[in-house]
Amino acid sequence: MAKTKFIRWLKDLHKEDIVMVGGKGASLGEMISNLSEAGVLVPGGFVVTTDGWRRFAEENKLSERIEGRLRAIDFSSSESLQSLSWVVWQIVEQATMPRDLVKEIQSAYGILEQEFHQDVDVAVRSSAVAEDLGDASFAGQYETFLNIRGRKDVVTAVHNCFASLFTERAISYRHEKSFSLVPEGIAVVVQKMVRSDRACSGVMFTVETN
Repeated sequence: MAKTKFIRWLKDLHKEDIVMVGGKGASLGEMISNLSEAGVLVPGGFVVTTDGWRRFAEENKLSERIEGRLRAIDFSSSESLQSLSWVVWQIVEQATMPRDLVKEIQSAYGILEQEFHQDVDVAVRSSAVAEDLGDASFAGQYETFLNIRGRKDVVTAVHNCFASLFTERAISYRHEKSFSLVPEGIAVVVQKMVRSDRACSGVMFTVETN
């Protein structure tokens, strides 16, 4: 498999990779590595790493275009938060995905097509670096897109995950938890969808060990 700058495969990931692939990506990698032999099958896929986000941000000079607007938000005013977060979100949403990043995402999706079928359906899931911390959980703050098919639509969904860093609720949550309004980055998981009538899901609660 050709070496890539912005793509990592879930099967190769571990918890030590969290800075590059976010909490969700690292956890999925651990599950695939440790549960496959026990017969627990976790859908495979790949991650667009935080390096991909940085390439996108640098290509579009996002820092210099949005930092001033974020600093100008008056968080005591819902009107200020709503209007300025909308402006920032639009800047990111309307930015251009770099060609080299697009090429790698589409190439990785092509490998999934070879493994499954053309226009294979995938979930495109934001994976934050600061996810599920002891004093803050970013679960649900950023976007997930289901049943995405086709190379063009996968790139669009990754782009939309990037933009979800700057929704009103995400900006407000980072401010509330004293995180930087301009996060270090985000990764995006692209994972094979499974048929609900041929699989199952659930939640497991474990005993508190502390």
